[in-house]
Amino acid sequence: MSENLRYKLQIYRASKQVSTLLTSIVSVQFEGFVSGTDQRELPEEYRAIYSKNAIPYSKILNPSSRSHLVPWLNMCLEQSGIITKCYLMFAEFGESPWAEVTIISSNKWLEELWYSLKSHSFLILSSDKTMLMVFLEQEYYYMAYIGNISNNLLTR
Repeated sequence: MSENLRYKLQIYRASKQVSTLLTSIVSVQFEGFVSGTDQRELPEEYRAIYSKNAIPYSKILNPSSRSHLVPWLNMCLEQSGIITKCYLMFAEFGESPWAEVTIISSNKWLEELWYSLKSHSFLILSSDKTMLMVFLEQEYYYMAYIGNISNNLLTR
């Protein structure tokens, strides 16, 4: 199998997994994928927001209860300004393209998404494509990075 065909198959499988995940979450409406975008194409400006040298916006020890995690997620979401629509990309699903979602329940969607994932490393891009929020999972804690961006990766 050629490398290009193998890559397209990876994208197809990852897209299918993301689609299944997002259609199962009641508080968002899955709108589809932005074609031609994947994690290999993230501009350096995006990666700089959560690089090894970057300082996280916030960090929380791996909480054992929702009573600690949910307020932290909501605080990060409020700081990002993401309200009605966004784009999502998940480390868990490899080379998946950006998924576009409309937020139906602004106070529940991130919590519902969080508890639906196995890996808590993912990116959220604002609908106007100027704000990037990144959650990274480490062994004993979670980190949130939030940054303004000007490099418009998505052309849709």
